[in-house]
Amino acid sequence: MSKESKITIVALLIALVPFLGFPAAWKTFFIVVSALSIAGLSFAQAVKNRLENTVSAEAKNGLPSSSSNQQGSPIRGPERSPMAAERQTSGGQEGRAL
Repeated sequence: MSKESKITIVALLIALVPFLGFPAAWKTFFIVVSALSIAGLSFAQAVKNRLENTVSAEAKNGLPSSSSNQQGSPIRGPERSPMAAERQTSGGQEGRAL
């Protein structure tokens, strides 16, 4: 069942609750739960749409997707780290007395 159809069903329940003959406290409970359900489903759909738009924009611009860089760091390996650069320039003579 899609999120849109879930939202529609919950909205119909909200519309029918006043006519079902429940006590006032139950009506209030059902309406609050239904409203929170709609808010949660809408928020989940908005997040999903935003993620899809981000991924499609990255693909359109030729950028790598966010998931390809697992650490979230611009440094992609030991060859670009400051320590690796220092080792290359010192010729591997670290710790030796000259």
